[in-house]
Amino acid sequence: MNKKIALAVATIAYLGVSTSAGALENQFPNSHPIPPGQTEIAIELASVSIVNDDRFYQYEVGQGIYRVRYNYTGRNWTHADVAPIRIDTDKPIAILPVQYTTNKLQAGATVDGAHIGKLWNEITTQEMKQRLEALGFYVLTPTIQMYGENLAGFQALEHFIAGVHKGNRNVQTVILTADAHIVSAANPRPGPQMLVTGLHRRDFEWENRIQSHIDPFYRQQGLTNIGPRVRVEKAIGKVLL
Repeated sequence: MNKKIALAVATIAYLGVSTSAGALENQFPNSHPIPPGQTEIAIELASVSIVNDDRFYQYEVGQGIYRVRYNYTGRNWTHADVAPIRIDTDKPIAILPVQYTTNKLQAGATVDGAHIGKLWNEITTQEMKQRLEALGFYVLTPTIQMYGENLAGFQALEHFIAGVHKGNRNVQTVILTADAHIVSAANPRPGPQMLVTGLHRRDFEWENRIQSHIDPFYRQQGLTNIGPRVRVEKAIGKVLL
């Protein structure tokens, strides 16, 4: 049974395909999804470093180019308390996180009785990575599996992203999400949506500017655009700099 999958990208580009869980890998025969816990080492491995800013950080997690040092109290915050991560490159930097889990914490949409979030995330991340590198980008692909499939792991992943933004000027983070475009008890109002943090005052002008770029694509694909939606979760805050 084919389901329409909406690939939501929290920038200006969106992609939609019709497929089933069993056919996902066949859609991209040359793709090689990232194995759990395995880091894709970029060519400029030695150029990634955590800046010593003479501050104490409670947490230091991750390995290789995906190490991060940060503090987190669990309280509301407006800036991530994280050591800058410097990448010595003239290339534009893209971060493509794999945030779907193998457990139920963030398993993604269910298609044909199986959760397809992680597989979909890996395939689309690999495909986009290849295209961005061909365009001259330096691409990072941090995964939740690198830090642990739990709330602490999500904090580490999001602080890594914040650290890269803090240490470089030419960075864009692209979030790929997968949701089945069908109504279910767990997904009563399906369709692409733009998640907005619930920890900060909303900027409606910015939200409308983003929507003006992506809404025409949704209409072309016959998808119901839910638009901006405030995301409030007890321990997972979106990183805003």
